[in-house]
Amino acid sequence: MSMKKILLLLFIAFIFSINAQDSLVIYFDFDSYILTKKSRDQLTALKKSGKNIRSIHGFTDTCGSVVYNKWLSEKRIASVVKHVGSNSIDDKNAFGEEFLFAPKNKENRKVLIIYNSNSNNDNIIKKESISSQITAGKVGEKIQLKSLNFYPGIADLLPQSAGVLQELLMAMNKNKILIIEIHGHICCAPEDYANLSSERAQTVYQYLIQNSVDPARMSFKGFGVSQPLFPIPENTEEERVGNRRVEIKIISN
Repeated sequence: MSMKKILLLLFIAFIFSINAQDSLVIYFDFDSYILTKKSRDQLTALKKSGKNIRSIHGFTDTCGSVVYNKWLSEKRIASVVKHVGSNSIDDKNAFGEEFLFAPKNKENRKVLIIYNSNSNNDNIIKKESISSQITAGKVGEKIQLKSLNFYPGIADLLPQSAGVLQELLMAMNKNKILIIEIHGHICCAPEDYANLSSERAQTVYQYLIQNSVDPARMSFKGFGVSQPLFPIPENTEEERVGNRRVEIKIISN
C-alpha cells in the first residue's frame, strides 16, 4: 500500500469520523481455508457480541504461486463471512502473500477482522487531547498515542488512526518550539525480526513531514519488544494492543 493511499484513507476517515474499532485475527492450517475449531469459537463469540464488522483482510504464506495465494486468501475471507452470517461487508481485501507478517509461515496464514468496539474507553481517552497532554507534559515524559493502530505485521496505518494523527499535527503546529522523539513498539514476538517498530515510528514521522513539520523538530526510533507494558507472550488482545504502540517523548517544549 503506497503512502499516498494511506494518507487518502486517513483523510477520508477523519472527514467521516470513523468510530473506534478493534480487531480479531483468525489463523488457518497450511493450504486450507477451512476454519479450525478455535477459529469457529472465536467467530461465534464475535457474532454473539453484536459488534459491527467493518472490514476483512485475507493473507497467506509464500508457499504456492501469487495467483493461487490470492485465491486462497479470498476463500479464507469467504469462510469467515459465511460463519458470521453477514454478506453486507463491502470492505474485503485479499492480499495473499503481498504482506508477510512474521518469519514463521504459519503466522502468516490468517484473516484480519476489523470491527467497531463497544468499549467506552476511547471516548474517555479522547476527552484529553494530545495537545493538552503535551502542554501539561514535562521534558522527558512519554505520551502514548492511543487509537493509533497498524495492520498487524506491517507499518500501514488503520484508517481509525486519522484522528490522533491530526491531533498530533495540530499540537506540533500550535507549539512551534516543541521537539519530539517518536518511539515505536511491537507485540506478539520474541524480537523485532523486520525492524517493524522503527518502520511504524517512521510512518508517523513521515506523516508529519508531509504536512510541513520541520524534520529538525523530530526524530524516530524503534524499541522492538524491549519495553513491553505487559509480559510477552501476551494473554489478551488488550495486552497485545498495549504493547504494539507508538509513543511521543517530549525533548523540548
